[in-house]
Amino acid sequence: MPARTFNVPKTCRAAVCRNPGPNYSLELVEDYPVPSPGPGQLLLKINATGLCLSDHHNMTGDIGIPMMCDASGHEGAGVVVALGEGVQDWKVGDRAGIKPLQWLVLPGGGGGVGHLGITYAKVQGIRPVVIDTGAEKRALCERLGCEAFVDFKECKDPAEEVKRITGGGGHAVIVTGGTAAAYSSAPAYLRPGGTMICVGLPSAGTAIAGADPCAIIFQKLTIRGSLTGNQVDADEALDFVRRGLVEPHVTVRPFSELKEAFADLLAAKVAGRMVIDFTQ
Repeated sequence: MPARTFNVPKTCRAAVCRNPGPNYSLELVEDYPVPSPGPGQLLLKINATGLCLSDHHNMTGDIGIPMMCDASGHEGAGVVVALGEGVQDWKVGDRAGIKPLQWLVLPGGGGGVGHLGITYAKVQGIRPVVIDTGAEKRALCERLGCEAFVDFKECKDPAEEVKRITGGGGHAVIVTGGTAAAYSSAPAYLRPGGTMICVGLPSAGTAIAGADPCAIIFQKLTIRGSLTGNQVDADEALDFVRRGLVEPHVTVRPFSELKEAFADLLAAKVAGRMVIDFTQ
């Protein structure tokens, strides 16, 4: 079979960050220059991309890491249209774990990352408890199979409620929300010997991942950071999806509505993951 080829255009559509910093703005353009892949790199035609609060932090610069380019987005998916020098394991046309335990607590479990934690937990025999708020997120989490949904706006003491549900606290808590409140409350959801896993990105200097040292010492708590995993983790995660065991909940909006979609994300109005369709 002959190798596939693509007619790569010189420009494409993109969401460009203007005036990076606290007062940044997004401009939707149709004439963004298409780069050429460097050694060891792939060039993808992006069909869709997830919207993530990391994009907001990247554009405001509040985590202390400058933007790599002025086009926002880091969760794109599409088709390989060109290969850089030395690439051997890909071809043009290609489409580009949780430790076993019993109770997993997911603050922000109704969001883009958290709701996937529910399904990945369930297929591995783990019992997820979600802490979030809102009828839409409750319905999503319960449909995905969470053991319990604790609405932090309705419950006077979410930590005590989690301990009641789990019989002493979670074996692990994955903090997906990048807020000071999410990080300060997370250790209280754990039982002795539990692990707090830090995933959500807060603005630099606004949150501390931890608790009173005496609580950490006497309860033998572990605090870990997790970014993206490795290639093996990614392959295993995608295999769950391929086998139909994990169901991502995705709301798709056209490229022309990217600004409105981003505003909804910042206002915590999105249940599951928001995706922008670049073909619409």
